[in-house]
Amino acid sequence: MSLDTTMQAALGGNAEAQLTLGLAYYSGRGAPLDHVEAHRWLRAAASQGHRGAQRVLGTIFLKGDGVAKDIPQGLRWLEVASQNGDVEAAYLFGFACLGEHGCPSRPAQAERWLVWAAGNGHRRARLALGLAFKSGAVLSKDPELARTWLERAAELGDTEACLVLGEMHLVGEGVPESPATAANWFRLAAESESPIAQYRLGLLYSQGQGVRASVEQARQWFERAAVAGLAEAQFELGAIYERGDDGHPDLLRAREWLERAAEQGHPDAAFAIGTFYVFGQANLEANDRMALEWFRRASDGGHGRAAFHLGLAYREGAGGAEQNHDRALNYFELSAERGYAPAMTALAKLVRLTDPGPTGAARARELFTRAANAGEAEAQALVGMGLLTGNVASRNHYEGRRLVELSAAQGHPSGLFALGRAHADGLGGLVDPDAAARCYEGAARAGHTPAMVNLGRMLLEGPIARDQIAAFGWFDRAAKEGNAEAKRQLEALQQSAAFKAALYAETDTEVRPSAIWSDTTPNVDFD
Repeated sequence: MSLDTTMQAALGGNAEAQLTLGLAYYSGRGAPLDHVEAHRWLRAAASQGHRGAQRVLGTIFLKGDGVAKDIPQGLRWLEVASQNGDVEAAYLFGFACLGEHGCPSRPAQAERWLVWAAGNGHRRARLALGLAFKSGAVLSKDPELARTWLERAAELGDTEACLVLGEMHLVGEGVPESPATAANWFRLAAESESPIAQYRLGLLYSQGQGVRASVEQARQWFERAAVAGLAEAQFELGAIYERGDDGHPDLLRAREWLERAAEQGHPDAAFAIGTFYVFGQANLEANDRMALEWFRRASDGGHGRAAFHLGLAYREGAGGAEQNHDRALNYFELSAERGYAPAMTALAKLVRLTDPGPTGAARARELFTRAANAGEAEAQALVGMGLLTGNVASRNHYEGRRLVELSAAQGHPSGLFALGRAHADGLGGLVDPDAAARCYEGAARAGHTPAMVNLGRMLLEGPIARDQIAAFGWFDRAAKEGNAEAKRQLEALQQSAAFKAALYAETDTEVRPSAIWSDTTPNVDFD
């Protein structure tokens, strides 16, 4: 029908023509764009009781689209259209009464009209009811009704309902916990091309949760979601290629997907690209400045470890960053706030360095304790040793022993050294020289100089089996690190007739490892 014909019909009072004309003016399709004319003709049709026009007019006022926003008038027109039997209007009115679009919450009207629309087959009304009963924010929380309405929405092909049902079954929220059922719901949505559902299904396959673990299935589902542009899936796909979960790492493909995720602001992906620049991987040349730039992007996205690395760079003046303790403190604090335990330890040490007074010392103690409680091995060793050997008022041998044992179990040299002290002196337990020697040896092999000296003393003086040649080897290593006590011990040994006799009898002066310690004890560099 031409614009002229429609205009004649509208002028003659035809409500359908008035609606058509109003929509044409409103959209600029079939008539010049003119919101004033659009509003005039829509109101004319609505005033004649045309429920479609009433719904359109209500929506326009509710959103302020082309007219001044008027929530009361928008709700009034939607309610009138609902009362006239418009299912879409009933959904829109009920949804608005949940407090959406800036409308006041009206629980009774929300439930009444959403239930009516849902009963008339409106898919999104069913979804809205399910979500409303699930959250309990406006309607009374009712897990059973939530499940029922979500399932009814899913029956109509609503992928969001399938996704929510999957999440509910995965954690047992209002339904029996069942990862297998969750996988079924995710699969329904995934096969309907929901990227989020494809990603969630990929996670289940990667973790073997509710399905048989399968790297290939995980990769396929992540790839479908990644191609659709989901950053989380792009990151997971990149991580699969980086780790080589299928036995064949592919850093170039990993970089491709990680960069795509990072460009969308994914902080873990940005951090991964930064590490490629640190180590010169994935066909990138090692470049500390570029690494810091990517770490900065990751930190801006909330990445705790990236903020920690930025703190290290500013503390040391490395990677193109000028040394700046204030900026280092800021980044360490940021990382610590995000729960990255090593940053708490680094922050404590920098606070102690930059504020040596009582206030700084108290704050450093608090940070060391937080880091220890968060499982950071160096802090566990420091706090534990303080509790074992501090002043009488602050001693707690049981807690100190527990912390140094936790640190030693992580292979940290300071933790091994502290546990060696505890075994040697009977702090928090029985004296056990052999256990002390084993701990000292583990710490010494990781480069801990005081452990080298203590082990050398035990080998020289007992109470373990004496071995002057092995003692000499450990003192020699410690002396090369500048340890004054080790240098004195070396000088004394070199003047000892007994040592000279042992030296003549023994040509192998290499440090001899204990049978229970391998040479693969990690050599960890700490601040």
